[in-house]
Amino acid sequence: MDFKFYRPGVDHGHPKYNDWEPVAKTIKISIQMIIGFLLVSLLTSKFGFNAFQCGYPSWLVYLKSIHSLPVLEIVSTALAYSTGIELAYMLFTPGPDEAIEPLISPVAVLNG
Repeated sequence: MDFKFYRPGVDHGHPKYNDWEPVAKTIKISIQMIIGFLLVSLLTSKFGFNAFQCGYPSWLVYLKSIHSLPVLEIVSTALAYSTGIELAYMLFTPGPDEAIEPLISPVAVLNG
């Protein structure tokens, strides 16, 4: 199976963009999926520990400090990391159009 994130034959402005953009996009997607998985895991475990009022084992002491944070603070931190990855990806693409989405995300969170 061949994964291509760009259209072959389309000139991206410079040969290096043709080489690095697909690699950068694959890495970006992978890291953002890891951030999403960690966010869902943290929120699920926070809900579970709060709903069932169970104590934290000694090897999960660091998790207690994360669970003491408000939910929106955990989500906003994950969003900040995801936006940083998106902005770093923009450096590997020829146009500024990839910069619009990561810049809109924090504004939507701040206004919401």
